[in-house]
Amino acid sequence: MSSVASAHTYNAIRTTIASNPNSDHVEIIHKVFIDDLNTVVSRELSEFHELSNETSDLVWIREYWTERFAMTSPDGTPIVLEWVGAEFDDHFVWVYQEYTGPVESLSKFWVANRLLFGEFKHQINTVDIAIGGSKEALIFTQHAVRHLVELKPSSTKPAIPKPPHTHAH
Repeated sequence: MSSVASAHTYNAIRTTIASNPNSDHVEIIHKVFIDDLNTVVSRELSEFHELSNETSDLVWIREYWTERFAMTSPDGTPIVLEWVGAEFDDHFVWVYQEYTGPVESLSKFWVANRLLFGEFKHQINTVDIAIGGSKEALIFTQHAVRHLVELKPSSTKPAIPKPPHTHAH
């Protein structure tokens, strides 16, 4: 393991799945320590490798993500997640995916998140979901890599105000 990999004291990925009211799509944004991904790709290559915006690195990230993060309908049918891309900053890799199907079809679905499991002993992944008016928070561990999400139906009707209480005279 590189000395860079020990720059932080925990291994975690934070994912947000949220509906975008401007596009009517659901955006999936993953935030992962760049050191953790460098460690994984270096193990695969048997030599130190630092990920960058090189095409081969972006292909590796895409393949890694599509093999280890998925959403499916309750009957197991895959929910197609479009690949948007990845960005790098000094400490993190931001990975972007998108669901462009009907948002209402996501009232009940499975999330499988195996990102970095088997790579680090105490890996924990969290997924925050905000679709419509529903919010959920999921925690994934090496022993719990799949969760069923059942969102509360969001009200599409505006609330009708009650008339003020009047007394008959």
